Amino acid sequence: MLYFNFLAPLLMILLMLTPLVKPILVPDYISSQTYQIIKIIFSFFVCAARGLTFRKELQFVLSESYILIQKLMVDKNEKLFKYI
Repeated sequence: MLYFNFLAPLLMILLMLTPLVKPILVPDYISSQTYQIIKIIFSFFVCAARGLTFRKELQFVLSESYILIQKLMVDKNEKLFKYI
């Protein structure tokens, strides 16, 4: 799921750039209405996937910052203090 979230913005950009993808897909493989439906469904799916994994990503960032703050309190390292 995290790999999909990493590549999803690139796929969204490719799908939303009409001059890049639409001339390749629409006349030969799918209709224009189907193309619009695919764009909308893919947009909702990407938003849902980002929403489902947001908590896990946020918890990782908060845990990492907590570790750095604890290290700063114990060591009182000047380089770490400048980093934070």
